[in-house]
Amino acid sequence: MSEIIKIGQTRDSEQFRELERQAYYNTIDISDFAPAEYKYFDKLREICHEYRQGAQTEADKKLLNKRKAQYYAEYKEYTDERLNKLMEYMQQAEFIKRSEALRTEIIKTADKNKKLDLALECISVMINDGGVFFKSAKKE
Repeated sequence: MSEIIKIGQTRDSEQFRELERQAYYNTIDISDFAPAEYKYFDKLREICHEYRQGAQTEADKKLLNKRKAQYYAEYKEYTDERLNKLMEYMQQAEFIKRSEALRTEIIKTADKNKKLDLALECISVMINDGGVFFKSAKKE
């Protein structure tokens, strides 16, 4: 599987340009690409073929470049959405991990007031409210 996209929302631009160059010359193998990459490079390959076969006028070239930009925008939108979802999942995993640590502390603690504070904090972490629930409940 192609590894163009890194978790930190950075793309290996050299590798990406090389793949675009391969698409231009129709030497790219997209069979193992993820769906969004497959779609983009397949369409790019078609555009490049059209360009090499007969984009004679400037209008033809502009139209092909416009289509390429459109396909890239679609690809980028999909990959950005995917990265955002991954980041959300990672954040949810952190909340779960933190709430489990708090539940472990609740079990180990003998002091009832401390247990209540930990339980309120645990609820706050689980609902991801930034501590608002915990702080407001503690005031009462």
